[in-house]
Amino acid sequence: MGDLKVHIFDVGMGDGCLIELPSKVKDKPGGYMLVDLGSTKNKRLTLDSINEFVRDHVRPDPGNNTPRPKIVLDLLIITHADQDHLNDLKDFLDANVSVIRDYALGGCSDDYSSSIASRTKEFIGEFNKNNGFKEDARSIDVPSEFMLWTSKDNIDFDGATVHLFRDLSIDENGAHGRNGRSIITKIAYGGEVVLLTGDATRATQNSLLSKYDTERDLLKCTVLKAAHHGSLRTSGSRRWFKEVAAEFAFISADRHGSSDAEKREQSGHRLPQQAFVDLLVRHSPLNEASPHRIVTHYDPKDYYGPENTMIKGSKAASPENVHLKHSPAPDFNQFPQDDVGGGLSAANLRAAVTRPKFDNDDWEESGWINPETSKAIFTTLVEMDRDVTINNKKTFADIGTQYEIIVTRNGAVTVNTVDTGFGEEVQHTSDTDTNQIKRGEGTSPSGGTNEKQSAIKPGSQPQDTTPMDQSH
Repeated sequence: MGDLKVHIFDVGMGDGCLIELPSKVKDKPGGYMLVDLGSTKNKRLTLDSINEFVRDHVRPDPGNNTPRPKIVLDLLIITHADQDHLNDLKDFLDANVSVIRDYALGGCSDDYSSSIASRTKEFIGEFNKNNGFKEDARSIDVPSEFMLWTSKDNIDFDGATVHLFRDLSIDENGAHGRNGRSIITKIAYGGEVVLLTGDATRATQNSLLSKYDTERDLLKCTVLKAAHHGSLRTSGSRRWFKEVAAEFAFISADRHGSSDAEKREQSGHRLPQQAFVDLLVRHSPLNEASPHRIVTHYDPKDYYGPENTMIKGSKAASPENVHLKHSPAPDFNQFPQDDVGGGLSAANLRAAVTRPKFDNDDWEESGWINPETSKAIFTTLVEMDRDVTINNKKTFADIGTQYEIIVTRNGAVTVNTVDTGFGEEVQHTSDTDTNQIKRGEGTSPSGGTNEKQSAIKPGSQPQDTTPMDQSH
């Protein structure tokens, strides 16, 4: 039968997922969903790679050397109106999609007042007619409780279900309010659940925990797309991670910002935070995985809270404004004072920090790190400062990758990627016949016949390396 496939794109600093819904026909998708597509760093580079991948590996091949037709998008979701979640949509839809059947917009109407958000909203509304279809896409109004989405044509996606949630009771202004009103998407198939959380804040998560206090199983998932690019400043908590109980976790982000000891200031997003990763690892039943690298920003102050003065610009930030008044604030008691999070040892973290050791304790050991982990947590950026040659010039580049998550009808979960450190393909699977991740009772989703699903041993090259890795 057709599998559920979730493609987590490497968009740079932003978000984007394409979902192939299952069908009762083997190796044939039952439909397609797109959840966000936008970036505020490396936008052009990543979009070109995404379009190439979708053209060559997602759009159906009619054979006979005929150009691949564009896909019909059964559901388009914009989780909220921030540009790093929507500013690539127009180019992607024009390149890959023929018609949109349904769409859902996170947030409230006032959130789409910016020029890019309003233009995107207008473009979606006119997309079908501009492509020669008489019928407009149907707008789905998402309530403040999990709503079962039923496709416009009542398609049965081999029993797969899609539920949507949006909390409009969050009335904060600005970016934090827009984040809090994100659509949360829950896709269930084969007894497994994929949870895509946009930029949901702790307020959103607490709202779900409260609403489903007596039905906590509704929040549990196998695969978690972590909220807000791995920000502990705004999202994630011990309670949330324990309740959703993810076995696989993914974070989409790019290196943006830094900690500058000399100027005594911090800039940019600095996401994902290593503290977020450690909190997730500590309180989630993550599977073991083949050793792989992630990219995070490590700052000791993230573990001990605002009682240790944090520098913001040239002024010492008070406990009240150190987290930009995001409410509720992070629970810094989630970390024992003598243990840096528990996901990776403090010694290994310090050894991995790419910055020098500073004399000022406030800045000691703060910076971007590229640690190795054997937990099933994955970042779209996987390597920093690789020696590369571009246009006959030697330079350094960060390396990102895309992920393909496959869920079969009998509950086997596989994560495919390209190990961009060696140009090799690596498979992390729940198949009990392997020595990698062991959970469930699945059989190999492909029998090793598809190059994207065959584990490549060190030193060898896949026959058809997919364009999933890219230099930033």
